[in-house]
Amino acid sequence: MTKKDDNNQSQGVRLDSTSLPPTIDLGLAEGTPRSAKESPLRDYARVFDALPDSAVVLNLDGNIEAINRNFRLITGCTEKQIVGRSFSEFIVSKTQAENGQKKAVERYIIQSILEENVSTYAFDLELKDRDGKPIPVNFSGSPILNEDGNIVGIVGIGRDLTETRNMMEKLERAETLAQDYSSRLEDQMGERMAEIKERTRILEELSVTDELTKLYNRRYVFKRLFEELHRSNRYGNPFSLVALDIDHFKVINDTYGHQAGDMVLYELSGILRGSIRQTDVVARTGGEEFMIMLPSIREGHGYLFCERLREKVKAFQFTYLPEGVHPTISMGIADYPRDGVHSIDDLIRLSDNALYKAKETRNTTICASNVKDDAIETVRDK
Repeated sequence: MTKKDDNNQSQGVRLDSTSLPPTIDLGLAEGTPRSAKESPLRDYARVFDALPDSAVVLNLDGNIEAINRNFRLITGCTEKQIVGRSFSEFIVSKTQAENGQKKAVERYIIQSILEENVSTYAFDLELKDRDGKPIPVNFSGSPILNEDGNIVGIVGIGRDLTETRNMMEKLERAETLAQDYSSRLEDQMGERMAEIKERTRILEELSVTDELTKLYNRRYVFKRLFEELHRSNRYGNPFSLVALDIDHFKVINDTYGHQAGDMVLYELSGILRGSIRQTDVVARTGGEEFMIMLPSIREGHGYLFCERLREKVKAFQFTYLPEGVHPTISMGIADYPRDGVHSIDDLIRLSDNALYKAKETRNTTICASNVKDDAIETVRDK
């Protein structure tokens, strides 16, 4: 089916809930939960309720159909006080910037309906509890599909950013304190200042380190990519970027539990760290997504690196997984300089496109030079 046919087909879905077949249940009445077949929006209700973050299910009108335990805790409201109301009612919207958060939710719902294979949409917003107090949250939403592949709703996961913001404020205060001490005491307290600088270095390292895997985070790898791009433009040194994704990671979590999934991420990070050079940079950029920057390496040599890494991961016996169960990885690689690439965004797009192509077959590596941009469509991670 062509891209144009896909758009025509997806545009045939109306934006109101009346467009859904009457047999589709967008929620649950009071009493015993129905089966997943009868209620696609409430599938795996117990798992949904046990999620460590707040979760909400919306119908196509933006109304709340279901919430989990953590959503009730974060808002301080009961299920009866929340279910059936518009999600926008729980978003702080006193300023123009906050009004934009409401529009972001509406745009996502529309985008999910009109665009097939839409990727997860994430942004920061502020929820309000029952007393109107704002709660900073990182909201990620994905479409819910019925057995016919039609979108019947949205599932959103909200991660409370209160502690993160508090930590960042503490970090900023610590950096400011270190700078003040440095200006006033450098001449008289050399040893003391060395200690303060070391503490500041540790705090800065924590701010660019992923908590679970201890790898660099997205913020740091983007900073290094910009630096490497400028260095390449100035001196002509090439470099490659690898986009990496764990195949069927959701199946691992669902089958063996999140503790096993976290251990896979942690042990894979150890494999990655032990496979790179001192000048390379490896970072966790998403749930099961990683980036590897390889300075002074062209695409062809990067491909050999990826293939060795892929075989190493495939042969590794991960803790908490039964013997013989071996997760695999898919990778897309692109290098710089190359025609048509003028920015980091262009390079990331090429490596992501190659990764999407690799995930069509899984457990493989694809070079961007072997993929045509106009032949790439986003591949949903099933």
